[in-house]
Amino acid sequence: MSSRTKRYLERTTGVKLMCTICGGPFYVPPSKVAAKYCSTPCRQTGNGKKNSGAALRGTGNGNGYTRSKQRQFEHRLVMERSLGRKLLKHEAVHHKDGNRKNNRLSNLQIVNRAEHMFIHIHARQVEQHERDRIR
Repeated sequence: MSSRTKRYLERTTGVKLMCTICGGPFYVPPSKVAAKYCSTPCRQTGNGKKNSGAALRGTGNGNGYTRSKQRQFEHRLVMERSLGRKLLKHEAVHHKDGNRKNNRLSNLQIVNRAEHMFIHIHARQVEQHERDRIR
């Protein structure tokens, strides 16, 4: 059996676990169910060899949000780590200062989607009122 076939079988017939750092799924053979991490960066973060957010850092996208290496928005990952669970479908993460790159926990607020829309609509209305008043 080729190593490629063996890796495929391990991935498809192995035990599915969740990474303790990023929360992503990964597969291991039944003999290695004690594994905690999905990748080297997550393992190094878990063992204290890198900054605590090293596994989360990624690149920005066109609208100002930062995506992690796991292709998730970093602000959502930071909040999920803080809560110790995945965000529910109706939950949104709001940046209090409006800076989408500031993903510090102190700048993030969990709200439901309706509240989040209200916050942003109200902020736009206030900005428009200020612009109209200046003219």
